Amino acid sequence: MNATVEKIREDVLKLSAKEREFLASELLGSLAIEVDEQREVDEAWKTEIGNRVREIDEGTVEGVPAEDVHDELRQQRSS
Repeated sequence: MNATVEKIREDVLKLSAKEREFLASELLGSLAIEVDEQREVDEAWKTEIGNRVREIDEGTVEGVPAEDVHDELRQQRSS
């Protein structure tokens, strides 16, 4: 744990139980937002992956071999 976090921890432990409860609730709430946002991102990726797999299965798009993509990227970097 870094010194800043340790100092905050020490200061927080000096607060009243009610103040610590409020602060804990606020901190946990901020984590819940991050979890919800990550869940939304994960769901969006699952949908996108499903769409891409479906397009490949239906033959509406054609995949590009990874080796070809890597070669193209190497060429772009060397220019």
